[in-house]
Amino acid sequence: DSTGMIRLNCEALTVMTAATLPFMCENSEIVNLCSIASFAPNTRMAVYSSTKAYVMSFSRALREELKVRKINVLAVCPGPMDTEFLSVANIEKGVSRTFDTLPRVNPNIMAVKSLKASKRRRAVYTNLLFFKFYRLLAKILPHSIVFHKVPAHKEYSQSRKLSSIKSFHKFLMKEKLVKYNITTSIDLPKQVKKLPT
Repeated sequence: DSTGMIRLNCEALTVMTAATLPFMCENSEIVNLCSIASFAPNTRMAVYSSTKAYVMSFSRALREELKVRKINVLAVCPGPMDTEFLSVANIEKGVSRTFDTLPRVNPNIMAVKSLKASKRRRAVYTNLLFFKFYRLLAKILPHSIVFHKVPAHKEYSQSRKLSSIKSFHKFLMKEKLVKYNITTSIDLPKQVKKLPT
């Protein structure tokens, strides 16, 4: 659900930060969970990488603003971790050959090292040399070169497109912008044709 992802990764993070900031004293620390996906646009993860780019920009800007209060803001950018996120995002093993080849980050080690980086007043922390190098490339090269367009597996692509259409139509129905339900059909081209104009 793209709208849910935006609300969680962007809106909730911003609201929680605004709500807690008045109670933070000198030398407090804010640790925001970002991602290597924030470094450059990612095909098939357009919304996710965009929300993480927001987290990165928000964290870096807020860090500068809070320097006068001596409050540090750290954006933690892990690579892929074997957590329940993979199944939720439909990127389990076997779905993407490219994603499967990426080094995995241990969640426990990532948490410990992130807290140490925060204590050292770092702005951004990325684990593993491989992802540090990727971050460097994303800084010095145009994004059109950095992000890699990998053709999606046909069944995977169809299911993701269908899921996106259903989510969007559900939102339109909720907002009363359309009056009928089109999500019963499983044929993708028909789904597209039935979308109201």
